[in-house]
Amino acid sequence: MIAFIVQLGRGMSDLYLADADGASAHPLFDDGSWYDAPAWAPGGGRLAFATNRAQNWHNLWMLDVATAIETQLTFVDDWNGLPAWSPDGGRIAFTSHRAGNYDLWIMAADGSEPRQLTDTPANDYGANWSPDGRRIAFTSNRSGNDDIWTVDVQTGELRRLTTGAGKDFCPAWSPVGDRIAYLSAREDGFWDIWLIDPHGTRPWLLAETRNCEYGLAWSPDGAALLVAISEPGGHSDLCMPDLPWPVAGRLTGRPRLGYPAWAR
Repeated sequence: MIAFIVQLGRGMSDLYLADADGASAHPLFDDGSWYDAPAWAPGGGRLAFATNRAQNWHNLWMLDVATAIETQLTFVDDWNGLPAWSPDGGRIAFTSHRAGNYDLWIMAADGSEPRQLTDTPANDYGANWSPDGRRIAFTSNRSGNDDIWTVDVQTGELRRLTTGAGKDFCPAWSPVGDRIAYLSAREDGFWDIWLIDPHGTRPWLLAETRNCEYGLAWSPDGAALLVAISEPGGHSDLCMPDLPWPVAGRLTGRPRLGYPAWAR
C-alpha cells in the first residue's frame, strides 16, 4: 500500500491511500485541513503525518489504519513535520521549529520523550533513518547550500555527503542501506533523482525526471523508487523511474501529488 498527499488548493490538502499499483486511491479525511508528509511505521499498520487540523498549528499525528484511531503526538504552537519512523518502530524523527530554528528532533512513537538531535542557526530538515537505526540522513544548509548530511543518533557526529552549487534534498535510504536516493538540481536546475553511497562517494544520476515533487519512497525490496512527477496543466503522476513512464496507476486528473510513502 502507498500513501501520498493531494493538494486541493486554498490551503487544503488530503492524505490518500492506494494499492501499490495506484489503484483504489481514496482520501482519508476530507475535512478542509492541510496534511503532508505521511510516513509508514514498520509493518504498515500505523501512519504518521503532519496536519494543522487542531490548534491551527502544524503538529504530528498518528493513524492506526486498521482501527481508524487517531492520536496526536505533538502539542507545540510551532511548526512540526516530516516524520520518519525508526526501523524498530519505537521512535519517530521529525523536523521542528520549536527551538527557533528548523532542527531534527526524536521522540518515542507515542509522542513522549522528545529530544533535540541537531542544533544550528541554519535549517536541518527531512530526516530519514538508516536501516540499522544508527544514523539519520537529512538536508541542511549549514554549509551555505542545501546538501545531504547524516548524523549519528547516539553521538551527534555529523557527516556531509554532497557538495556543489545545486540544491540537494529529500534523502531516502535504501532498504539494505547501501545507497541513499535524493533529489538534486545540480545539473540543469531541474529536480532529478540521484544516488550516493552512505559515505558520500560515487554520486550518480539515476533519472532525469525534471519535474519532481517533494518526496521519494523505496519499494520494500529496494528494486524501485516511487516519486511524484508534475505534468502539464498542474497535475501529477506517481511514477517509478526505473520502469517505463508513468507507472503506479497513472493518477492523472488529480491536483498536485507529493510525499509518496510505501508501506513495508
